[in-house]
Amino acid sequence: QHRKTDMYGILRTVADEKSQKGMVVLISDLFAPSESLFKGLKLLRQRGHDVLLFHVLDDQELDFDYSGTTKFEGLEESGQLVCDPRSLQAGYLSAMQEFLDDIRRRCARNVIDYQTIRTSEPLDAVLRHYMNFRVGLHGRRQ
Repeated sequence: QHRKTDMYGILRTVADEKSQKGMVVLISDLFAPSESLFKGLKLLRQRGHDVLLFHVLDDQELDFDYSGTTKFEGLEESGQLVCDPRSLQAGYLSAMQEFLDDIRRRCARNVIDYQTIRTSEPLDAVLRHYMNFRVGLHGRRQ
């Protein structure tokens, strides 16, 4: 049995231990419950931290370009589904877009930088590009 990640507990600990304002970077697949996640992220913002959320997704999670009969295994204990993925593609992509749009809205509302990252992209290159982008937006911080 898998234990669920207590994102609020983790982020509260970070907020409690980091008394000096700074930058907090969270890199996650965001499979934790979103209420717990955003409660923790809001706490970090309330304490004056600059928060960056990098959402790591596999190419298949974003593109859903499976072909042929496929066996899908759910997270935790949600079971399995064997089907032709083309019958699910439109509904899946629509639901994924709604999920991502909701996260983007919630991040914008709480002044949290949000960026999706594909697992096929080298993490160091993505982070370097994003930090260069931020420096360009806000000027060099001394």
